[in-house]
Amino acid sequence: MQNVMEQPTTVPELMQFVQGTLQNMQEKFQSVEDSIVKRMNETGKKLDEIEKGLTDLMDHSGMGEPYEEESESEKDFSDADKGR
Repeated sequence: MQNVMEQPTTVPELMQFVQGTLQNMQEKFQSVEDSIVKRMNETGKKLDEIEKGLTDLMDHSGMGEPYEEESESEKDFSDADKGR
């Protein structure tokens, strides 16, 4: 591959330069994407651990019932709306 400081002077050199630049950009974007996904997954795991810890604390302290996404009455209500 040619030196980055040299300017391409022919069409094949220009094509090679553009392809190399695009390849470098793609590799950098892929690296950044991988890093972001990894951090999001780690954060998700930490949040799950925090949620479980808080739920356990609430259960042991008698402050409430374990966390549920949707109570039975809410499910019944939302199912009734679907038929409309």
